[in-house]
Amino acid sequence: MHKNIKRFLICFLAVAMIMPFVHETYSATNDQISEKQEVSNETDEKSEFEDEYVVRTEKETLDTMQLISENENLIFYVSEEEDLMALKNKSNGYIWWSSPINAEADTIATGSVKNDLKSSLTMTYGEPAKRTTTNLRSSRNAKRVQKQIENGIKITYRFNSADIIIPVEYVLHENYLSARLITSEIKEETKDTSESKIITQISVLPNMASASVEEDGYYIIPDGSGAIINFNNGKINSKSYNSKIYGSDLTMVPNFKPAVTKQIYLPIYATVKGENGLLSVIEKGDANAEINSNVSVLSKSSYNLCNFSFILRGTDTFYMGGDANPLTVFEKGDITTPEIEIKMFPIKKENMQFTDVAEKYRNYLLDTGKINIKDTLKDTNVYLDLYGGVEKTEPFLGVPVTKKKAITTFEEAQKIVSELVDLGVDNMVVTMDNWTTEGIENKVDNKAVPSSVLGGNSGFKKMKKYLDEKNIMFYPVVNNKTFVSGNGYFTFTDTAIRVSGSYSRMVRYNKAFGIQDKLYDPISILSPISFDKIYKDLVKNYSKKEVKGVSLGNMTSVLYGDYSKKGMSRYNTQISLENSFKDISENVGSLLAQNANQYAFKYVDHITNTPLYSSRFDIFDKDIPFLQVVLHGIVPYSTSAINGNPESEQFLLRAIALGSNLNFDMLYEETSELKDTDYDIYFYANYKNWVETVAAEYKFAKEILKDLGDKYISSYEEKGDTITTVYSDGTKITVNISSGDILVNDKKYNITDYIEEGGLIF
Repeated sequence: MHKNIKRFLICFLAVAMIMPFVHETYSATNDQISEKQEVSNETDEKSEFEDEYVVRTEKETLDTMQLISENENLIFYVSEEEDLMALKNKSNGYIWWSSPINAEADTIATGSVKNDLKSSLTMTYGEPAKRTTTNLRSSRNAKRVQKQIENGIKITYRFNSADIIIPVEYVLHENYLSARLITSEIKEETKDTSESKIITQISVLPNMASASVEEDGYYIIPDGSGAIINFNNGKINSKSYNSKIYGSDLTMVPNFKPAVTKQIYLPIYATVKGENGLLSVIEKGDANAEINSNVSVLSKSSYNLCNFSFILRGTDTFYMGGDANPLTVFEKGDITTPEIEIKMFPIKKENMQFTDVAEKYRNYLLDTGKINIKDTLKDTNVYLDLYGGVEKTEPFLGVPVTKKKAITTFEEAQKIVSELVDLGVDNMVVTMDNWTTEGIENKVDNKAVPSSVLGGNSGFKKMKKYLDEKNIMFYPVVNNKTFVSGNGYFTFTDTAIRVSGSYSRMVRYNKAFGIQDKLYDPISILSPISFDKIYKDLVKNYSKKEVKGVSLGNMTSVLYGDYSKKGMSRYNTQISLENSFKDISENVGSLLAQNANQYAFKYVDHITNTPLYSSRFDIFDKDIPFLQVVLHGIVPYSTSAINGNPESEQFLLRAIALGSNLNFDMLYEETSELKDTDYDIYFYANYKNWVETVAAEYKFAKEILKDLGDKYISSYEEKGDTITTVYSDGTKITVNISSGDILVNDKKYNITDYIEEGGLIF
């Protein structure tokens, strides 16, 4: 961080001592749940003893703590007097503290914020009868009982004001510290009374990654491709970062169109301070976790913060009658996430880069069997997404009639592929969307019966035979997320239910105002309770068709629950989907993912639509390809459709810089036929306009990236428009996004040498 920015922040913090700060309030779900702060002897005014606080050193603090466990690499300490832990890296003596050791001396933090900073655990409980929530902090509101266990300590936090008891085990392992909570051991002593208090959210070790205004460093956030938040970046008017791991719960359909953002696919964040890093990984409980991050001042303190929080019970809002204010309800029943576990890995390396952290995480995934090296790695692939049939309403004798319309028949799909083969595209992965009648009609699709509109079974077999002869991998698409009644599934019985008890239905939003567009009927979201049966039937039917691969659409990156009496949490949905992925990979043969959450990595052989950017929130300082560094050399991945990007040339260059395969959307019909259909978003995808460009771009990318498909990315640097990527075999590629210059070791290329009327030629 530049010195002038640091001086500004220090001056700002000094001035802030005389500024009044508004008491914080907590809002849950559309700001309709008010927080009741615990205030027994706690005040946001200065303590009468505050001026007497003496700043202490790390050594002075450590001398007062008890050594709990030690191994060859790490030492774990816990204080008996205060809510404080320490993790020491023996290789260089660096200490990671569970809380800032001098939080009490913070000049701008209020009393409640100081208590947040000093806590090893924070929690929120709800009171359904009052529709309120309350935040509690372990340093202020809990009595702690500590018990030594093997290689660690078990701390039981008793929050008497809420009658809630929470036990957490902190255990030191060879190269990490784990914090583990079994939720069945949480005791909610008033849960079944008229004044019930139920825990809704919890955060364990929320301050382990804290950094003061004097420290230089950054947080790694796995938003989209990845992003960096620099400590003390001065973005005090930005919004704090908060995003749900694996995306939002689809059942919670918002009243207004949400902002278009990227998703978190990895349950991690990391902290880098010079030669020291801390990789925080959720081992268990990731389905219901969020990542939160703040910089100094924006955090209402002089500390930068990053942590996980876990949603143990969801909330929802609804409107009743003519009431303008929504009512808020809590998820009923017991906590459905059985266990929460965080692993924190200290890392030491001189001149540490984010690629070192990505390498640590990649090795963790490989060592734990959460990912394995695929045998589908090749030099370069083209991923071709074809689009079959769609429903379209057209007049017939003056009466509007909805018909199934072919956009790309099986014969036409073969024609598109054969033209690309003739142009020299020799490594291709093909998917086809809406290739069955059920798919076209948006019914539950698991029978693998080719649509007669597209050419029927004979047309499908002929196309498939051609693809097999050309060694082209083929993945027909099945995307059972939304549905209409039919094929044994009905919207009355098989629609997911919201926490509020209403049906969960996806809506279209008005482009001008962001509210629901009443011209389109909402469409039901399929209950995850049905997934087990649907995918078992799918495996059986696809096996009969001798289809060797399948794409489940975006079901490898979508996670949601059903909150009816039968009930199915996001956690249980994740388990169900993982079992289905395993069944498909073992009995169908191969699985292609249109984006993939980490729990799907083990089962998928290809990942398409991998983001090249983050959500680019104001608080972010820089985009990084963290996801690509983790995956490259393990699982082949591609971009989203290059021909669907308005700046396709720059997009192509960035894809090459990030070691990505290329992806294109294509269809056979003239795009005018897409009007007033679900396919109107593919207005750019007519194959005639793209086959030559696809072939040329493929050859160009293949020339740059040849022989690198199975290599790791070991180094990555981005300066202005220039990106330098180094691979594990020593290959160095430098790409200038603005000029189009590409240097591969000592060989130079320039994309502009091949441009002719918007396309690359060779």
